[in-house]
Amino acid sequence: MRLGIFSDVHANLEALQAVLNAYKQAQIDRYICLGDIVGYGADPNECCHLVRDLTDLVVLGNHDAACAGRMSTEWFNPAARAAVEGHQQMLEAAHLHWLAQLPYCIEFDDLLLCHGSPYQAEEFPYILDETDVETMMQYLSRRHRLILVGHTHQGTAFVVRQQQALQIWQDTSQKIQISPEHWYVFNVGSVGQPRDGDWRPSYAILDTATGTFELRRTEYDVDLASDKIARLGFPQMLSQRLFLGR
Repeated sequence: MRLGIFSDVHANLEALQAVLNAYKQAQIDRYICLGDIVGYGADPNECCHLVRDLTDLVVLGNHDAACAGRMSTEWFNPAARAAVEGHQQMLEAAHLHWLAQLPYCIEFDDLLLCHGSPYQAEEFPYILDETDVETMMQYLSRRHRLILVGHTHQGTAFVVRQQQALQIWQDTSQKIQISPEHWYVFNVGSVGQPRDGDWRPSYAILDTATGTFELRRTEYDVDLASDKIARLGFPQMLSQRLFLGR
């Protein structure tokens, strides 16, 4: 089975459409969304509609939770908070209801799907380094072979051999061959607002037949996406950062 896995769309319709068009050439059997469909961008309703039509394997992101009233924006920065408040006014009732019932994690075959770390998932902790991975593994009641996350907006990969976690993937353009003897944590990066220095949307493909995982990038109309955010009157940084990949 070939799984198309993506995260952190952040209401960026142009980026999401570009990723879905790229997936059409990849012979995907099923899609997985790792949360944060909304927040930051100009088209929350359109992005919710596309994701809802595409897959039922969707987990809750922190911006989704904030828009749906499931968490406070107390710890959000001012720009993120302004976008959440704007989206709460823009989102259709059906989409708000859908976001409000999304699960924090999903178990699918031997995969564990979560927006941030599945340890204390309701607090949306980041997985940033080997220490975060090792802590998470200590508290999980079951070790899934593959844990798939987003949230940091940066594609990363960790392999766990016995108790030691190692960061792998010096070059994210290379496929990773998955060993059945180890555990892996894969971060698929961001569709709508990458923060790894590359402005292009990131998306992933997991091939269970060949045992490979890969990240891909595609271009999109970033000028249009940025201009639409600016026209909504959202904070300027939200429109400008799309060009920077930061």
